[in-house]
Amino acid sequence: ANATQVTLSGGKLIAGHTLGGATKADYITDVGTHDNDRITPKVYSATGQDVTGNYLITVNPGRYTIKPATLHIGTPLVTGEYSGQPYSGKCDATASAQGLVNGQKVELEVVSDGVELGLHPMHVTGYRVLDARGRDVTGNYIVTCEDGQIEIVPRKVTVVTGGSTVAYDQAPAKSSEIRTSGLLEG
Repeated sequence: ANATQVTLSGGKLIAGHTLGGATKADYITDVGTHDNDRITPKVYSATGQDVTGNYLITVNPGRYTIKPATLHIGTPLVTGEYSGQPYSGKCDATASAQGLVNGQKVELEVVSDGVELGLHPMHVTGYRVLDARGRDVTGNYIVTCEDGQIEIVPRKVTVVTGGSTVAYDQAPAKSSEIRTSGLLEG
């Protein structure tokens, strides 16, 4: 909130002088009720000169309330590689969030009971909204989430076989060396 309204509630300024305010740069943006103490009153002459020092100014700050915004998060389709275990992890749902303030992002914690290849239901177990500095601002929203789906895809496995060099003798060439990567333990 950046309300900069300054009004004179008592006393009088000299003719030609005007009341203004210099607003501090550290606006309060989080949900809650706050004192509007972010303004320093200034008095200017008709020529624009700061004459604040000629006045004894008492500030009675107003209050303002920032209410939470509504945020609806649709869980994106997550792709997971076959692991033999139910899926559990985090995903970025920023693109599917409706009502998100620019520069903020949404992280979801999701789980699925699905193990085999194909589409499976996925459930949201937690969420966080982060601002551009990485600060958790979840409390500034009233959040609703939709569960989504996970697509479990085949696990990539590489098999490398050995080779050999033999003289031609009409017998089949053989090698029993096999190396693998990407296989699950067990």
